[in-house]
Amino acid sequence: MIHLLVLWFFTALGFVLAERLLGSSFKVSGGFGSVLLVAALFGILDALIGWVFFLLLGFATLGIGFLLAFVTWVIANAIVLKITDLLSSRLEIRGFLPAVWGAAIISLVTAVGHVLVR
Repeated sequence: MIHLLVLWFFTALGFVLAERLLGSSFKVSGGFGSVLLVAALFGILDALIGWVFFLLLGFATLGIGFLLAFVTWVIANAIVLKITDLLSSRLEIRGFLPAVWGAAIISLVTAVGHVLVR
């Protein structure tokens, strides 16, 4: 349970960092509570459908996507971020490129969380 809470916190921290680095193209409205809610929604969607997008992208690239797994995960997470944007009124991402950069930032911050939890 602690593992899940720590990763949730790091995901929320990734959203805050992405918002700061990407400016007006990636915005979470509200305070840190809104960031926690958006991070929770993103985490649930990523757990439910993120792996499906990863597999689809991996097979669609004839296996090259599996060799470049981090890039494939970032693209899959960008798709999940755009879905999160559609489902949440608190998250606003203007375009797919900011979603890709946001997914890369969130993935890197969450990876640090994974290393620290172990």
